[in-house]
Amino acid sequence: MAKSDSGRYVVERAEAQRSATLIQVAALLGALACVALAACLQDPINRQRKELQLVLQSDIYKELPPEYAWISAFGGALRGLAVHYLWYRAEELKQEGKYYESQQLARWICTLQPRFAEVWIFQAWNMSYNISVATHTPQERWQWVYNGIRLLRDEGIPNNDRVVALYRQLTWTWFHKVGDRIDEFHNFYKRRWAATMENLLGPPPVGVSDERMLDWFRPVAAAPVQLEEVIAGRPKVAELVTALAALGIDVHAETRNDRLFHPLEERFFEPYARFLAEKNLARLRAEPAKVSEGQRRLNEFFAASAGEEFDTLVA
Repeated sequence: MAKSDSGRYVVERAEAQRSATLIQVAALLGALACVALAACLQDPINRQRKELQLVLQSDIYKELPPEYAWISAFGGALRGLAVHYLWYRAEELKQEGKYYESQQLARWICTLQPRFAEVWIFQAWNMSYNISVATHTPQERWQWVYNGIRLLRDEGIPNNDRVVALYRQLTWTWFHKVGDRIDEFHNFYKRRWAATMENLLGPPPVGVSDERMLDWFRPVAAAPVQLEEVIAGRPKVAELVTALAALGIDVHAETRNDRLFHPLEERFFEPYARFLAEKNLARLRAEPAKVSEGQRRLNEFFAASAGEEFDTLVA
């Protein structure tokens, strides 16, 4: 009787071990199948995340200074608390009249919350409306109005190009602060923007019909956005790009910068405007005007590069 029970126990134990082994093998095969399926789905998921703008294409945290870089290591509620501290500090600096320090903190707040559209909207509005009216000269006013515009145009919208509210705020700021007459310095804003556009596009045609004016703008509106597209259509443009690089001008300059104007505004378009002005005045001068060595080299480049390729590159 005891031997029979012992034998049955051994058999049942062996069957249980065999069953457990089969379950383990099945679980392992199932896990491997899930891993393989996840690997197959990873690429489509990543593509969809990019299409839905759930990931950033750039290392946004590299802009943070060392004293605030630790915030980027936080997640969830901890990051929220850290950002709240930055908000409090930025408002405190603004109340103290330290507007540039407050602006820098505002940029870091946007860097830490790049997908939160209301952050971009508030910080841009704060610069264009609150800080601008706290200054006293038209030059200062325009700088802060334009800082708010640039924050939305050059950073907020590129990071959230499907968020309609950002476009609405940008157009409203242009209309209300620059286009309308609410701000007492609106005429100064219009003159400054007109001067910037004239540097970029040249003087507008005078006394022409609306259709002729549209024809004047059409080549600029139809110009390719990417430099690679320009070179693909006109390969000789690549030679102009190389020549400009030799003169210290990088036409690939990023729009994200701490200055009021795009880097090419100062390094390329302003020298080009001076070249055009001097070209018109040269026949009235008894002797050539004295210019810097850098301007002289650029003048030689502009004079030698006149043609459709150069016009295409400028557009």
